[in-house]
Amino acid sequence: MKAKKKNCNQGNFLYPDLLKQLNPHHSLLQLAKQIPWQHFDDEFTVYYSEKGRPAKLI
Repeated sequence: MKAKKKNCNQGNFLYPDLLKQLNPHHSLLQLAKQIPWQHFDDEFTVYYSEKGRPAKLI
């Protein structure tokens, strides 16, 4: 079953955002920002059905 999109607009004061904890100048973080992640989500969505147990987000 396809995962449902979560509303991530609200922060949590107990768990700060991971991106705020990481070094923004680190090469792997800069690379991750350049990868079109939505493209992968769109391409792999065809392999998940609407039936069955809810999936984790890709």
